[in-house]
Amino acid sequence: SHGDYGEGGFREFKRLIKDPVGTSNMSICISDESRLSRDASVQEIENLLQTMVVRPKSVRVYVLFLTKEDARKLLQAVKKQIHLYDEQRRPVLIASDAWGKESSVVINGETDDIAAGTLTIELISKEPSQFDHYFNSLKPTNPIITNLSNSALSRNPWFNEFWEHRFGCSLKLNETCYEQKLNETNWDSKLQFIVDAVHVFAHALHRYLNCSNQTSTPCKITDINGTKLFDIILNGKFD
Repeated sequence: SHGDYGEGGFREFKRLIKDPVGTSNMSICISDESRLSRDASVQEIENLLQTMVVRPKSVRVYVLFLTKEDARKLLQAVKKQIHLYDEQRRPVLIASDAWGKESSVVINGETDDIAAGTLTIELISKEPSQFDHYFNSLKPTNPIITNLSNSALSRNPWFNEFWEHRFGCSLKLNETCYEQKLNETNWDSKLQFIVDAVHVFAHALHRYLNCSNQTSTPCKITDINGTKLFDIILNGKFD
């Protein structure tokens, strides 16, 4: 996929192949590499697959660093092009963690037969404790009657917009929009890493602003040294 995820992931994959760790007999050859354009269409991916079919029969394994959206389009494209493959040359797919265990990639089962046999990678994670309760207790804020400095809106200025999109209503035009209730239970598998990242940054920022014992120069939230804060993030530990 276009962007840091797809391109960065593949660069690291190539680096590991070139300089393998802990093995002396690994023999992997990259026959070719292709990058999808931003918001690639199914037709574009079909055209790319057609160029791959004419390659030597020994080339069957495709390593994918794709977003969920691009992975979904790839399966659609392969399904349309399946007549080009015999059983011995059917592509073997190895997909990165963006696909992982996301069932939405197979589009309600429409491409189950194409995805069958695919090896996907999923990072070990668990749902943060009490997150269901925290998230589902959030409510939109009426800026007219609420002190914004103490409101949820001051922490997340986009929450009201999310609320309107989630329930298809207008907080300005419909008072009943405030009465809706969240009941979310299906979380992204990467949720733990988002929560961990927030904790890491918060702990680092706390340590940075409490630097009076380390330097004579006050550490101010309005004048942050990015390099110093980054070093604290890299070296910080917390439970």
